[in-house]
Amino acid sequence: MPLSTTEQLQIMRGEVSPPNETFKNIVIQNAFKFSNNFYDTYKEFPITDVNGSINLLANSYREKIFRIAQRVYSMENKATLDVLSRIVTVIIGATVSNLGTLQNATTEQWETFIYNQMDEAFEYLSGVKKDEKLEYTNL
Repeated sequence: MPLSTTEQLQIMRGEVSPPNETFKNIVIQNAFKFSNNFYDTYKEFPITDVNGSINLLANSYREKIFRIAQRVYSMENKATLDVLSRIVTVIIGATVSNLGTLQNATTEQWETFIYNQMDEAFEYLSGVKKDEKLEYTNL
């Protein structure tokens, strides 16, 4: 069973957190790392391929993730990082079934787990649709 809303709020308030750092700081740093990785590894492709197929959905995915990465880099809006923290908390809440698992995790385990949720969190935040992700992934 996923974590309850109350348990998720315990993470947001810092009552359940990594031993050596705050949850929010790890989310923010991982958002920067994910943004940097996306900028370094994004897929390059023509909007129209040689057969005339249009990759509009894949391009939409790429542009949406770029926009979130740019918002993270520019720190233009603190609310972006606050919302990202909440989204990661919801993803964790859906993935972890026992709060004790988090309470016993090392800082490094928290870092890895949070980073592994960043792509999904960026997709939720940017409004990526399933068909956009599928087309981008299949290129």
